[in-house]
Amino acid sequence: MSIDSYNPEHWTVSSNSALKIAIVDEVRSIQFHPTFTYPIFGEHEQIFGYFNLEINLAFNSTTMLPLLGFKFSEKLPDSADLEDPQEKIFSFLPKGSTIVNDESKWAEEYEKELASFKIPGTLVGEYNTVDGKEFGVYKSPLSNAKTKEFHRRIQIFVLLFIEAGSYIDETDDKWDYYFIFEKKSATNPHPKFIGFTTVYSYWKYPGHEAYDSGDKLELLVRKKISQFIILPPYQGKRHGEHLYKTLVDDWLRDEKISEIVVEDPSEAFDDLRDRCDLERLSSEAFFKSSNFPTIPVPDEVIISKQVEQKIEKRQFARCLEMGLLHENRVHGSKKMEKDIRLQIKKRLYIKNKEALQGLEEADKLDKLQTAYERLVEDYERIMEKVKFSDKRGSEATSEEAPEQKRMKH
Repeated sequence: MSIDSYNPEHWTVSSNSALKIAIVDEVRSIQFHPTFTYPIFGEHEQIFGYFNLEINLAFNSTTMLPLLGFKFSEKLPDSADLEDPQEKIFSFLPKGSTIVNDESKWAEEYEKELASFKIPGTLVGEYNTVDGKEFGVYKSPLSNAKTKEFHRRIQIFVLLFIEAGSYIDETDDKWDYYFIFEKKSATNPHPKFIGFTTVYSYWKYPGHEAYDSGDKLELLVRKKISQFIILPPYQGKRHGEHLYKTLVDDWLRDEKISEIVVEDPSEAFDDLRDRCDLERLSSEAFFKSSNFPTIPVPDEVIISKQVEQKIEKRQFARCLEMGLLHENRVHGSKKMEKDIRLQIKKRLYIKNKEALQGLEEADKLDKLQTAYERLVEDYERIMEKVKFSDKRGSEATSEEAPEQKRMKH
């Protein structure tokens, strides 16, 4: 045995590096590594006992049929108690459809599936990218048998690309899936899976007075965006933006939906949502002075507009503040600038009231000013990438943020 054989580093590899993911179609294989593997291999994201270890996880680009492969140069001697990395990752994949270490069988199986494959769900949105490719957004309840099988194939991406991601309860019929597929074309004989989001519907409690009145209640629901993933090979092409906008447009038309919320969003997803919401509201001239003649905006007006737009409270406040800042930058005044500052500081004070209690008045004002300056600086960063409808506004084009977000259950 060589001297390296006694070195623990010789037998230790990063599980993020060892795991290679591939999306395979008729002409090419696109490979990439996961962002996270700790849900599978532990918090240190390391695998011990193998040298030159490779774990290959491939998916057909249409059916997402998985193929799991495993190879290494050496295995630690006397390693009967070592955990099998292949078995560990296999436990997170669908047992009935994952092909293990048999590429020929996998290719044969996905060719059979391609012959009869239909995209799960109903088309609810369409868009083109700058390179002329056509895409569709499809909605399907998780209770659908075909959707459930597809979900079992793709849910591992939640663990690999969403921090603190976890599998959803597939027995709960309140879950819906929204899928993005590239449509078939002369150069694309089969639709290609691009990404997805999971959405949970839950009843909005109308308050005890309405509930106890005995009157017949109109049941309203909240839509909660949970997992949200665009596969790495397709990022940077505004797919996340198109998916989010499709969801919002669909839900704004539905009178039974009262509010749109997001579960534990990451900073990247917050940025994407901010930009999309701002561009939509701006395109509707929502921030014009006739909608908000008085600044600071009275609470009752904020609540009324928030309900109208179906945007959750914190998100609406952020959008309103950014929209007013933009309006002031285009055709405002020193007075308007001061009034907007008062509005933002009022919200910051209410939000941090408990932490500010007990401080001297001068210290309170100083901390509020610091918080205000930091928030406005962040707002400016976001607004630089927003294409406001007003031609006198920012001319920067909208860009795509990383299309992952964090979720917890």
